[in-house]
Formats: sequence, C-alpha cells, structure tokens
Amino acid sequence: MAQFTHCQRPVYKNLDAEIINNRRWYTVRENVKYPSVTTILGHGEKLWLQEWRDSLGHEAADIESARCSTRGENVHLMCERYLKNEQAPTRDQMGCDIRIFNQLRPILHRINNIRAQEIPLFSDEYKLAGRVDVVAEYEGELAIIDFKTSNNNKPTSMVNDYFLQSTGYALMYNEMFHIPITNIVIIIGVERGMAPMVYKKTIGDYIQPLADRINTFYDDLEKEQQ
Repeated sequence: MAQFTHCQRPVYKNLDAEIINNRRWYTVRENVKYPSVTTILGHGEKLWLQEWRDSLGHEAADIESARCSTRGENVHLMCERYLKNEQAPTRDQMGCDIRIFNQLRPILHRINNIRAQEIPLFSDEYKLAGRVDVVAEYEGELAIIDFKTSNNNKPTSMVNDYFLQSTGYALMYNEMFHIPITNIVIIIGVERGMAPMVYKKTIGDYIQPLADRINTFYDDLEKEQQ
C-alpha cells in the first residue's frame, strides 16, 4: 500500500452548512452566508437534464440520481481513506463501488505531499464557499484535485462545470491561505468503463466564466427577493 506524505496543512475553521430553498449555504461568519460553488453551478435551466428525466421517467430518474449520488459519496470516502493511509479503505463498501475505487487506485499514486482533504473554503471576493476534495501535488505540481464518478465516458464538453468548480476551490484557497494554485485535476471513475478519465487543466480559462455564473446567480437571487 502506498504511503502518502501529509505536509504544510493550513489552519482553518469548520463552517456550518444548511439547505435553504434547495440551495446549500455556508455560514462564514456571523450574519454572512455564501452559497456553495455547486449550488451556483447548478443554478439555471439544464435542458439536457430535463430531457434525460423525461426520457427515463421522473420516478426512475430520481432513483438513478440517488444511486449515482450514493456511489459518488462511497468512492469519495474510499479515496479519502486511502490518501490518509488507512489500512482498510474499502471497509463496509459494496463491490460495484469498490471496483470503481480500484480503477482509480493507480491514479491516486500520482498524488503526494497532501496539504488538505475535505476542508471548507470560502471567498469574500467571489462570495462563494465549498468543500474541496484534495489539495496536494499531482505529478509533482500543486493542484486542486476533485473526484467524480460517471456511468459512462464523457466528452470534455460535458465536464466543463467540473473545471469551474475546481477553479472556485483554487481561488478560495489562494484567498484564504495566500498560496496560489493554478492547476486543477479532475479524476472520474467510470462505472461502465475499464479506465478512469483524468483531466488536468489550468484555471486561467475558467476564472471569468465562473465569475459570470456567480454574477448570474446573485442577479437572479436579487430578482427573487424583490
């Protein structure tokens, strides 16, 4: 089993989170709440999602969405345990989820010098918050690393929001700890695939699109409250 080094851990405080009108908000200080970056990216119409729900049937779509959500949480947990050097990362898990984790295991060996796992982040500049999967070196370069799961392989066009999400984490980490991170790595375990998908990007192309999505969210929120 690989032994991962943990170093330069930042000092942070836990943030309380709550769901308000189906949106996740983090309390960053008294009377100040910011939406999660996933809430912001989930805002607005998703025509492809509606088409998928209509084609599958809404009840079946709800069941499948819940299954995929649970699968993602389970694979996240196993990756987290493995990177923490725990001896039994797959304990209490189901075979299908373990198979996806084992698919990811060789990719996890590219990670080391782990700064943070599952810590809350926020930005006063961008007025958003969230919880990052991993901040560590990936192939020797400091990066935001995010784990995802999918039923099938996806083209880059379908994972653009993942790049925006991780860019948000990079901006928040920089603002909180004054450590600039320009690399983002998305690692996707594929249930019906033989190998994971790995995307390595830099945040430069995604800062403005993320800012535009944040502005749209707050503009629409203001309209709702009028």
